[in-house]
Amino acid sequence: MMRRITKGEARYLRALRRLGGLERFVGSSEVARELGVSKPTSVIMLKRLEAKGLVCYQKRRGAKITEDGEACLRELDWRHVVIESLLISIGIPEEEACLAAREMELCVPLSTLVIACRVLGHPSECPCGLRAEHPEVVT
Repeated sequence: MMRRITKGEARYLRALRRLGGLERFVGSSEVARELGVSKPTSVIMLKRLEAKGLVCYQKRRGAKITEDGEACLRELDWRHVVIESLLISIGIPEEEACLAAREMELCVPLSTLVIACRVLGHPSECPCGLRAEHPEVVT
């Protein structure tokens, strides 16, 4: 199960992944530019993610996503796919469903998502193109 993270922390993890943080250290300036924040703000958040074990942060090198961070991203992706698929199944337009899923993904209890995933036939991709693996708890 995913560590308890905030919406802001999820945003930074996703930005790091987009910038190549699964394979290399990404500088805090690069992260700041990507997210439209100041470098000191990005450093604070990267250190917070490091304290949670989700990234390895090194001064002057930046941050790289850890195995725990990768697992967290996998669960975030799965949560998004399930929620977006559920919203679309009840008639919410795709773009709105994607935005709403992003807002809801950290709020919906795991047990609720597991049931929704089963009812929906274990979706692995949503219309926005995000692909997700199913966590062990679902299979």
